[in-house]
Amino acid sequence: MTSMAGDLSTGDEEFARSIADQMRENAGQQGATRVAAKYFGENLESHHYPPSPGDGVLPGPAVARAIRESLPKYQKIISDYQMDEAVSVEGPIVNVTANTNGFFADGSPFHDVSQVAYRVRNGKIVRADAIHTNPGAISKALAGDGGLAASDHESAMSIANKMRDCNPCAMDISGQFFADRVATWSFRFPDKNKLYHGDELRELIRKRFAKLEGIFSGYREYEEIDVDGNTIHVAYRIAGKGQDDKPLALDAQFRLSVTRNAIVGIEWFVDGEGPAKLKVGH
Repeated sequence: MTSMAGDLSTGDEEFARSIADQMRENAGQQGATRVAAKYFGENLESHHYPPSPGDGVLPGPAVARAIRESLPKYQKIISDYQMDEAVSVEGPIVNVTANTNGFFADGSPFHDVSQVAYRVRNGKIVRADAIHTNPGAISKALAGDGGLAASDHESAMSIANKMRDCNPCAMDISGQFFADRVATWSFRFPDKNKLYHGDELRELIRKRFAKLEGIFSGYREYEEIDVDGNTIHVAYRIAGKGQDDKPLALDAQFRLSVTRNAIVGIEWFVDGEGPAKLKVGH
């Protein structure tokens, strides 16, 4: 299975860490993203998930210019525009998770979490893999079109119903609906934010939940599933006895973002280190 990091180079890793430090210093209101744009190569390979008409090999300077000009545009169409950015790094990949909030012209709330994985090679950023977890909100803001938001809500309802049918194994089957790439993030553990291949994340979740079940004896699992817009909320609890025969329980919450009939993002709330390293506590 191919990692997002691809082939590693020590020099690329060091440069990625250096860029990440600069991005953290300037994070917020697209500041981290503007720092990344300074390092775009002559050509930038751009990919969105699901695919976007603008994907492909693009002139790096032109993309950088568009980024520099984008903040005033969004501030004009989204009142009280506020973007928080969290930066994480793994090998030659620098990841920016942006949490954006504000209000549409009609006064209703705007919310989107985006994640971009920037690939460093030979002192330049040469590739960007990006996900917007609520593209329906962006479509409404830019074009006044609420069609995608409505469609994504219906998709979320459909997937949630299938997950309810499997209760209490909702997270096990959620992987059936993963997009080719899935953004994962936690505002409590931002250094663990990562853009996964869908197959890779599916296998990690399967293994971690199997490991959890191996820690408990006489356990029961509980799940509550709800839908808000294009987001599926999953409240998960496993309770039983640990290996020392003492009561043991784990509570976790997951927010799954759906667009175009696929899960593209997972926000997690759990004591541990994310989907790849779930831990349990008393």
